[in-house]
Amino acid sequence: MKTEKTIKKYFTKESQKELKEMLKSELQIVWTGKKGLDSKMVDYGLKTNAYVVPICNGKYILDLDKQKIETEFWFGESDMGQGPSHDENTERMERVKDNFEDYFLDKNLSSINNTIQKLEDILHDKSYLNVCHYLPYYSSKEDSILRGFGFYSEYGPYNRKPEGGIDFSKEDVKILLTAYKIYKEDFTKKLFSYLKRYGLKKLHVHSYWIDR
Repeated sequence: MKTEKTIKKYFTKESQKELKEMLKSELQIVWTGKKGLDSKMVDYGLKTNAYVVPICNGKYILDLDKQKIETEFWFGESDMGQGPSHDENTERMERVKDNFEDYFLDKNLSSINNTIQKLEDILHDKSYLNVCHYLPYYSSKEDSILRGFGFYSEYGPYNRKPEGGIDFSKEDVKILLTAYKIYKEDFTKKLFSYLKRYGLKKLHVHSYWIDR
């Protein structure tokens, strides 16, 4: 098994520069069709990439996308008992605004935190709920080194592993977990920078009617 120090070397500027060249090459294959290369989509893929994650001893790479900062928050209300009433929803929205900074941070980090928790569960043999697998990216080319990843449940009729999905090794889970933890640090700094620059003036809560 690779040590934590060895894994973190994958995410240095030097290593990421090399890995992003690999990502660029694969994106060029993905976005080349009958009309030629769609360079705009290649540029978009590189622009939205946060980290390139090597798995299977470098045989494949994963594209960890950047996350957009969420500033608009919606809360549903109901006249038919399907959710909070108008008054209850208004009170809920006021509570959010009273602690808007914390809510903003928690909400924006929730997806990253959920992924980290799933990966940690798998790493510590709590994988009876979810298993991480990799599968082909957008490209129909089976020999592409660019892969996507997801989770599936080992039990129940839903969310089973798709055809072609291959389970991660524990080492690959550890590498992906490290990538997400590093990205969480990056994104948390970005969120605090946003708050420092704009305060709460660009954050908004909205209500919507659930019953429609």
